[in-house]
Amino acid sequence: MSALFRLLNDQLLLFIVGCCVACSSLPKNDQLDAAKYHHRLAYGHFIENRDSEAALQEILKSLKLNSKVPEVHMLTGLIYTGRRDLLKALKHYRMAIELKPDYYEAKNNLGTVYLSLSMWNKAIEVFTELTAKDEYRTPAMGYNNLGWAYYNLGKIKRAQKNFITSTQLNPRLCPPHNNVGMIYLKLNDLERAIRSLKAVIEQCPQYAEPHLHLGRVYMQKSDQQSAFKAWETCYKLSPNNDTGLRCRRLSAQLQSP
Repeated sequence: MSALFRLLNDQLLLFIVGCCVACSSLPKNDQLDAAKYHHRLAYGHFIENRDSEAALQEILKSLKLNSKVPEVHMLTGLIYTGRRDLLKALKHYRMAIELKPDYYEAKNNLGTVYLSLSMWNKAIEVFTELTAKDEYRTPAMGYNNLGWAYYNLGKIKRAQKNFITSTQLNPRLCPPHNNVGMIYLKLNDLERAIRSLKAVIEQCPQYAEPHLHLGRVYMQKSDQQSAFKAWETCYKLSPNNDTGLRCRRLSAQLQSP
């Protein structure tokens, strides 16, 4: 937020906080203005200050004043997603879509929550609908998400088709290229897997996951030295998340007697 915007917010805060206890008795237009104000505060806390607790408190005030604004439910869903409270996020994304049926950003976020909850068929419904819409602004990610849902349902050929479509729509997007390599590994097409994974490593040098799969390919080829090198690189690139720690465990197993 700009200094001017913060100053205006601080001045408004003196009025709105003072009347917040009696917010429900405000005239309708004043309630709407107060709801918008708390929405702006929530946005600033969440997006600019990365303070999810303050953002949550402000967005709940906005919802109490007016629960019929789709953008407020969208931001509420984002805040709950950031807090890993996915069932509440799901509820608010659905509400945003109910209020605004063409809210594609909310539908996209709904689909990603379904993926996080392993609700694969629900995710497929959402992303199948989205990728059919010209207005959907991130179709490459939509096809990648479709591929991931199909992969987890064991529908490998459908997953492969969607991952490849994603790479064609956005050749610079890293995850679908990685996933194509993962599919070749699954199909035991090791040479293609190596080519695909090395290509994404060259294009996305800070991306850890392709090194995980490349190590697995080398183990299939009984090349433990190359596998160890790939997994150690994976860990160095991402030492604090699940992928990096998984790579570390795999490389440690190669060193154990």
